Amino acid sequence: PFWRVIGWLSLVVPFIGLSYYAVIAAWSLDYLGLAIINAFDGFDAAKSEAVFNERVNQTVIQVLLHGAFVAMTVWVLAKGLNNGIERMAKIMMPALFGVILILVVYGMVSGDFATAVEFLFRPDFSRLTSASILMALGQALFSLAVGVGLLITFAAYMPSDYSIPKSAAIICVGDTLAALLAGLAIFPIVFANQLDPASGPGLVFQTLPIA
Repeated sequence: PFWRVIGWLSLVVPFIGLSYYAVIAAWSLDYLGLAIINAFDGFDAAKSEAVFNERVNQTVIQVLLHGAFVAMTVWVLAKGLNNGIERMAKIMMPALFGVILILVVYGMVSGDFATAVEFLFRPDFSRLTSASILMALGQALFSLAVGVGLLITFAAYMPSDYSIPKSAAIICVGDTLAALLAGLAIFPIVFANQLDPASGPGLVFQTLPIA
């Protein structure tokens, strides 16, 4: 009975996660279109917030983009593990790291990189509260635990001689590296534009896994 509960949780947790990840993915598709036409040129903090609120309130557009993301997800899953998920992961994960590295370089050139490094890597224990600990646990959960059902499925396809500790170590190192690189990509631009990373729409980034 205990393992049956784990099995159901492995299905329910990713489904709940997908229910709001798909919404955020729709925002990303919307912003991708705006970026292509250079619609963000000359933005400041107030303009950025105004555009965000305007776009998310365009219900029809957001529903269509949400549907497009879900359709793409279904299309990949329908192709199976090897021809679908594995093939896309081999393309998209290196592409993700490539994009993040480009953004890190851009942040070093155009952003306040020194302030971002200090903000990320110089601890200020006076600001450590129970709420921040809870947020850190939430980050760990959504970074590594949401895909537990997927990992169980993958495990059924693993060769018997494959090292599970080695795989776990690679996942933890890769996840941490992606999160640190994302911080070095985001915060130089945040500080260069004199935004507060602990308030406003920026809170969204604190609750989302990067990897």
